[in-house]
Amino acid sequence: MTASHAPLIMENYISFHPAMTWLIIFLVIWPVALAVLFAFAVRIDPRSGRLRRR
Repeated sequence: MTASHAPLIMENYISFHPAMTWLIIFLVIWPVALAVLFAFAVRIDPRSGRLRRR
């Protein structure tokens, strides 16, 4: 009988999962958060520090 490699494959996949989570956070969520922050910063008047009116 041959031994199944499925447990070894699953163990490697599960141990790789946290790295993928951080990669998704860094590549997707972080740029979106920076874009939102930049959009908010553009609306602030640099002289007074208050939000500009439309």
